[in-house]
Amino acid sequence: MTIAILPLAASAIGGYVLLNHGVIASFQDVAVRQRKQVVPVQELRLIISNTLAPVDEFVEDGSPAHLDAYRAFRTQIETEFASLDAAMAGEPGAQTLVRRARDEWTLADRLATELISGTTEHAKVRTAEAMRKFHGEIAAVTDKLAAVSIQIRDAVQRDHDIADLFYERSIWLTGIAGAVSLLCLLGGVFTIGRIMTASVDRLVD
Repeated sequence: MTIAILPLAASAIGGYVLLNHGVIASFQDVAVRQRKQVVPVQELRLIISNTLAPVDEFVEDGSPAHLDAYRAFRTQIETEFASLDAAMAGEPGAQTLVRRARDEWTLADRLATELISGTTEHAKVRTAEAMRKFHGEIAAVTDKLAAVSIQIRDAVQRDHDIADLFYERSIWLTGIAGAVSLLCLLGGVFTIGRIMTASVDRLVD
C-alpha cells in the first residue's frame, strides 16, 4: 500500500509545484499586467486623443469652456504617465517607450498651450502650422503607446503559453502517477495473494 501511495503523493507534490509556479503565478502576472499596464495604456491613449477636440474647438470659436476641458485632460494625462512609468519598472523596453511618449506629449502640450493662450491668433499661418504640429505630436504619442500595448500583449501571451505548458505537464504527471500507482497496487495484491497462498499451503500441510 505504501508503494502504491508513493507515486500519488509524489504527483500531488509535483503537481502543486507545477501549478503554483507555472500556472497560478503566470495567471497572477497576467491579471496584474491587465490591471496596471494594459488598461492604463488604453485609457491614456484615449485621453490623449480626446485632447484634440478642445484645442481644435477653441481655435475655431475661442470659447473658455474648451480651456477647462483641455486642462482637465492635461492633469489626468500627467497623473496617468506617472503611474504608468512606475508600473513599467520591470519592463525596460516598454518603460523607455512610455518615457519617449511622455516627451512627445510635453511637446504637444507646449503647442496646445501656445494655441489656447492666443499667442498665435495674430497670424493664421502660424496658427495653422502650430495646429499641424500639435496633431502630429499627438499622433506620435498614441503611436508609441500603441507600441507599448503590443509589447505588453506579447508578454501576456508568453505568460499564457507558459501557463498552458505547465498545466499540460501537471496533467501528464497526474496520469503517469495514477498509472504507476495502479500497477503498484495490482503488484502488491498479487504479491500478498502469493504470500497468503503459500502460508495457507504450509498450514494445510
